[in-house]
Amino acid sequence: MKKLFLLLTVSIGLGSLIPIAAQTTDDQIKTGKMVKRKSENGVDNYVYATYSFKCGGNGPEIERLCRNHWDLIFGNGPTPDAFDVSMVSDDRSRIKDLGQYNWRENFLIPKLVAYEAPEMEPSVKAVAGHMYLVHTRDTINNYYVLFRVERLVPDESVEISWKRVEGLSDNLTAPSASDKVKTGKIKTGKLLNRTRENGVDNYAYATYSFKCGGNGPEIGRVCRGNWDLLFGNSPTPDAFDVTTAADDRSRIKDLGKYDWDDKFRIPKLAAYEEPETEASVKAVAGHMYLVHTRDTINNYYVLFRVERLAPNESVEISWEVLDPLRDLVAPSSSDDVKTGKIKTAKLQSRATGNDVDNYVYATYSFNFGGNGPEIQRLCRNDWDMLFGNAAMAPDGFDVSMAGDDRSRIKDLGRYDWGDKFEIPKLAAYEEPERSPAVRAVAGHMYLVHVRDTDSNHYVLFRVERLEPEESVEISWKLIDPPQGPY
Repeated sequence: MKKLFLLLTVSIGLGSLIPIAAQTTDDQIKTGKMVKRKSENGVDNYVYATYSFKCGGNGPEIERLCRNHWDLIFGNGPTPDAFDVSMVSDDRSRIKDLGQYNWRENFLIPKLVAYEAPEMEPSVKAVAGHMYLVHTRDTINNYYVLFRVERLVPDESVEISWKRVEGLSDNLTAPSASDKVKTGKIKTGKLLNRTRENGVDNYAYATYSFKCGGNGPEIGRVCRGNWDLLFGNSPTPDAFDVTTAADDRSRIKDLGKYDWDDKFRIPKLAAYEEPETEASVKAVAGHMYLVHTRDTINNYYVLFRVERLAPNESVEISWEVLDPLRDLVAPSSSDDVKTGKIKTAKLQSRATGNDVDNYVYATYSFNFGGNGPEIQRLCRNDWDMLFGNAAMAPDGFDVSMAGDDRSRIKDLGRYDWGDKFEIPKLAAYEEPERSPAVRAVAGHMYLVHVRDTDSNHYVLFRVERLEPEESVEISWKLIDPPQGPY
């Protein structure tokens, strides 16, 4: 059976959007027909002009099942060919026209909050091809339905296709599609909104320890009350805090909307030098967060993702401890790298101190295929590239290292080895000159023209992994002089 996917998005406040993920299969979409409401010659077709999504139909039989408790009625108001959802005295239901969509499209579904008290919802015009959202809400019922107008016969009838939107309720969900979460490789947890009522404080359930892997009184004893994260404790509603103790130097950063299988940049998040209160960060369903837990005892990094948010109630997360912190990993999917046809290498960031200089490991010779003392003897200290040596460009590449160097380097952008991309001509300087350092970016491809008194060759290399101010891993190959444009 073919699966269809909808991208659902919830709106809170004035226009802010929270992603919700839902999965739809063909057999979940039902169909129905309503006729225009008429009452003639003592005959009322009400049971055919209405529809119950809960009982899945209309007519006398469904009327008995749903006890005349309908969700939708067609053609009953002054507006011709319109839908109504207010039919009983306790109705707080809502309806919204989302626009022209079919079931195979991705579209935004706004959060449609029911009225706080019974109220008459305005009629909404039926338009063929349009998708509608209904929030059925009364004393008994509280659920969401999507329906689409498949056929409209003006002043006569309407045919719809529809499905229940399970689990939407008033919660904001963005469940990960990654197998890492489903198989438990990525851990999960739940934090309650911090409350103190009637002498009861739920602090142990509003906090979380990544080190001890949970929350609650038992984890509180194991971690000795040393928590990493707190939810719903600040004036900002539904926000995270990482400052929970007097010696806390911890940090938190919202990285944006990502899933665990996505490739994204993980920035270095330095802890405060002295204990300081970090600003609260709003919880957003589907967003990934980086935490640097730092206090007198602890110093580690954690990535976590908001899987589900129940505003003012709770948040569910998936998470993993990063050890060591990686800035960004963008491994090539090319078989040429995996089989060794394209070579790989690692350069350390240049460091000098305590009379120790790691220069031979911060440099690289493409001509001799390596670095280190042995390659230094072979290349006679005539290196092609140096990493992390420029104070003005941390994690930068340099290709100017000798008095006769006329070499050039160019960042071509984000590419993999299997991609098609243009390789420009990169003329060497006519006279020895220092080429500006170029910043290393994971997943980017670079072109180098090595040119000095002894050498004249071209190299393509790709950054596979970057650990800021520590090291870079690359894949590379020698190429013929490019024939592309300058």
